[in-house]
Amino acid sequence: MDDKTIFLRKLLFWVNDNVGNGDGTQHIRTIWQDDPEMAEHLVNSWNRYIGECCGVTNENPECTNWPTQQLALIRFLFSLDDNNLQVFINHIMANGRFW
Repeated sequence: MDDKTIFLRKLLFWVNDNVGNGDGTQHIRTIWQDDPEMAEHLVNSWNRYIGECCGVTNENPECTNWPTQQLALIRFLFSLDDNNLQVFINHIMANGRFW
């Protein structure tokens, strides 16, 4: 299997394991733990995407459901610059499961 296939498989499992129902901000803080200022900036971006994806404030239970979290993750990943995308990819490669 090539590196892209391995990464995509790990990404799929990581998303299924970590971004389901709930709040994705704890994962951002974990991934960017070495850069707390960037982590907080990205948490604010994440919360904005969640709000946009569910159409209301984050206090609404619908904001933590799987489809909203999944859509927010896609928008979040597309917003990352090259450096932060590489941080995310490195985290998935180091911490994602293959099976």
